[in-house]
Amino acid sequence: MSATTGVSNTFPDDPDASRHVDVLALSGAELLRFVLDAPKVWEALARCSRCGFQVLYLGILRDQRVSCMNCGDGFYELLDAAWWKNAANRMRRACRQDRTLLPAVKAEWEARHGDVPLPSFPESFAWLNTAWDTTDKRGRSFDARRHYELAHLVDRLSSGGISMNKIATILSTADYVVRQEIYDTLPGRVHRWLGEQFRTELRNLPYVGSKEELLRSVRWAHRQWTDPRARLRGERVRPRAKRGGITPPAPRP
Repeated sequence: MSATTGVSNTFPDDPDASRHVDVLALSGAELLRFVLDAPKVWEALARCSRCGFQVLYLGILRDQRVSCMNCGDGFYELLDAAWWKNAANRMRRACRQDRTLLPAVKAEWEARHGDVPLPSFPESFAWLNTAWDTTDKRGRSFDARRHYELAHLVDRLSSGGISMNKIATILSTADYVVRQEIYDTLPGRVHRWLGEQFRTELRNLPYVGSKEELLRSVRWAHRQWTDPRARLRGERVRPRAKRGGITPPAPRP
């Protein structure tokens, strides 16, 4: 029987976004982000012995028999130490092959957790703690929450009947009074939908430089919400330009 995937992992940037991924199919780079997003995942990731359904089951014991919620016939079995050792090696190879990976992941960590240090990992992941301490983060910390909030705002305005062009015009206008003047030209049904207080809220709405910038943020946020592996791939709002030539291999973590 083919495996059914069902690992649910909630990411801190969007507490309501439930992700379902096949952990066994993740690349080394994706595994790295998954391990950092799911505390002590090596103690909780279990797979059904019959249908292959995966779940993060905190508190499950290795010899405990828990029925599968997917098929009802099999039992969850924690992935063994050999599988995690192999996974750690794949993560390490990914860092060696792409010298930008670990600095980028470290910047993502600091954007979400601030100065909170990386927790200590078990022996098979010990190299990660060592490499982490000697790696500088790459670029500025990425504020994912701003893009999520912007996408929620656009969805709210769109549901009220405001076109994307008009939304972009409002958000790309820095002057609060001018924003109100633009808002006042909208049909009454829009004002009724958004409520009486929304006019005063215009002062606190985020500023965006252009419609293109707005669309990039919204599309990125929607991909994060709908594509289970978008976050694990480390997709950026604005793709980084690739330099010419071949990137030399990274120092060995």
